[in-house]
Amino acid sequence: MLRYDLGRGVGVLALALMTISCGGGERLAAPTAATPAPPAATIAPRPTNTEMARPTAQPAPAATATAPSVLAPQPVQPTPRPLTELDQAVRAAQADLAQRLGIAAQSIQVAEATEVEWPNLALGCPEPGMMYGQVIVPGFRVVLKVGSQQYDYHGDRKGTMKLCQNGQPVAGPTQAPDRGAAGGGGGTVDPKLADQVALAKADLQGRLKTLKEEDIRVLMAVEMTWNDGSLGCPEPGMMYTQALVPGYRIVLESGGVQYDYHGAKTGKPRLCQPSTGRLRGPIDLSPQPPPDPSK
Repeated sequence: MLRYDLGRGVGVLALALMTISCGGGERLAAPTAATPAPPAATIAPRPTNTEMARPTAQPAPAATATAPSVLAPQPVQPTPRPLTELDQAVRAAQADLAQRLGIAAQSIQVAEATEVEWPNLALGCPEPGMMYGQVIVPGFRVVLKVGSQQYDYHGDRKGTMKLCQNGQPVAGPTQAPDRGAAGGGGGTVDPKLADQVALAKADLQGRLKTLKEEDIRVLMAVEMTWNDGSLGCPEPGMMYTQALVPGYRIVLESGGVQYDYHGAKTGKPRLCQPSTGRLRGPIDLSPQPPPDPSK
């Protein structure tokens, strides 16, 4: 058995040698690198109708630098200062004095203008025979000057400004007033009392049948506060509410006779006359000297 296998192996070896010798001197060629295949051609997608109509974006033109425009400087307008209550009091006093003297308000100088506290409703300038509420009243004192003459005005913070001479109010003008369009007026007339003045005139014409409206002058029409319900004109035997009553006073003049009307703020004017029932005679509105304490 061993002999058979050995002989078989020798035969196989001999066959192998014969095969190698028949191949000759040819060498096996070394494998070469494979040549890459060319890339497949790509087909661009066909544009749609929308893409074909879309315009091609163009680059924006470069900005051209321009020289800045130079504006001419504008004048700065000063902001007006708001008027204070004291400024308004000064203007009211100037307007009243201008009306009294018949001059321009711009020609009136301000000698003094201060805030004060008056001890009562008289504002430091009581009218003879009148009683006033004893309360502190914040207000103003304005001294005006025309030439060498000075004029002393007292007022409160509600717009009241009255000319005060020798410690008493001056109701009428300091000069003879000119007859004007406002019913022959010329005194201190508050525009807010125009309706009450008209009622007072109508009442006086009703009493004096021959009196014409153009013959009536308004010496005074001012707001004031009465001490009680009598409105400064009590009737004998009557009792009145003891409380301050806001109201007004109107003084008319015709033919040298003055007529004094008193009223409440919401009431009609009534003629204040003596208990005899006769019309009151002339009312002295000129400044009176202060009483002599020695008498």
